[in-house]
Amino acid sequence: MELYVGDYDDFYTPVNYEPGGPQDPTNDRTWVQLLLPYARSFEIFKDPGDFGRNSGTAGGFDEDLVPNDTYARYYLASLRSDIGFNYIYLSPIVEESGVWESQPQQVSTISDPAKTIMFVDSVWARDANGNPYGGGNWLVVPPCRFEVDPDAIVDTFNVPEGADIFAVSQGWSGNGASPVVYGHAWPWHSGMLNVSRVDGSVKSISAPNLSTGCNAEPQWKGYIVNPDAYLWSSR
Repeated sequence: MELYVGDYDDFYTPVNYEPGGPQDPTNDRTWVQLLLPYARSFEIFKDPGDFGRNSGTAGGFDEDLVPNDTYARYYLASLRSDIGFNYIYLSPIVEESGVWESQPQQVSTISDPAKTIMFVDSVWARDANGNPYGGGNWLVVPPCRFEVDPDAIVDTFNVPEGADIFAVSQGWSGNGASPVVYGHAWPWHSGMLNVSRVDGSVKSISAPNLSTGCNAEPQWKGYIVNPDAYLWSSR
């Protein structure tokens, strides 16, 4: 990602090329595919701790339908990346006047890069017993949305008035068997998960610590009570 933003005027990747239209390998690209030319291999997006990857389309690839684009066939596989992107804060998809638009942010808008999550281990789905399957998820969502300000309740998603924001889930879930109990983030490593921050540093933390600084409740009903400790945004 650091190489990408260096080539694209400090902007993060869009989540998808076609956020509001029909999406398929011929007309769309995910952020994973946009980084593949820098990574050179899809293996970097697969976690060896993910024992549920060999099901469904988790390891599947599209036909190479786009001439001279060697990464086009990774579309379906990229959606099951074990690395989830903190896209709502770094590259949101916003709907205004019926039109969905990707709005990648600039790295310079992040006031504390050493604290802010960019990527985190992720999961696609879980079965009735709570076991993960299907690989990872290319997107994760934060535990809280609203911040308690001395004078008001602030929407940290920074959505324009009258607009809507695309989310793969409406916050975290109170259901322990849900794939969004941690917003699609998942501790593949003995209860721990890897977090990559905006400054490029990586740290292993426990899943409950992802909600540090906020009182996580389903559907973003909890509040950010300590913005300085909140790991998802530092504007």
